[in-house]
Amino acid sequence: MSRVVIVAEGGYGGLDDLDYLKFIDVLIRQLTDTTPEFSHEPVLDVKVAVHTNEALEQLGGMGTIVFISGSMLGEAKRVKAQHPSVEVVLFTGLMPDNEVILIDKAWFLDGRALRRIIR
Repeated sequence: MSRVVIVAEGGYGGLDDLDYLKFIDVLIRQLTDTTPEFSHEPVLDVKVAVHTNEALEQLGGMGTIVFISGSMLGEAKRVKAQHPSVEVVLFTGLMPDNEVILIDKAWFLDGRALRRIIR
């Protein structure tokens, strides 16, 4: 079972705390979906931590840490540099300017999502 810890700190822009909590709830539901469509995917043990250090303790050096705000980019880079065996994922509502944007071809992108990335 793969471990995933979502860090529930950070935030700027148009979302308030309730929106972040709703986002975390949807993310947990999607990551723990065991319907037949996702039966071939590995089972994930998903937890939420208030702060990065708590998340790293829960992971014990293995697994995935998920940040839910672009304001945590510096922290995400620090975690990856100090814990190279931990996968680091960051969700943002604001696409970065003057940066290379990587997109997995397997992702399903609707027109709105694609227009946010390719502007």
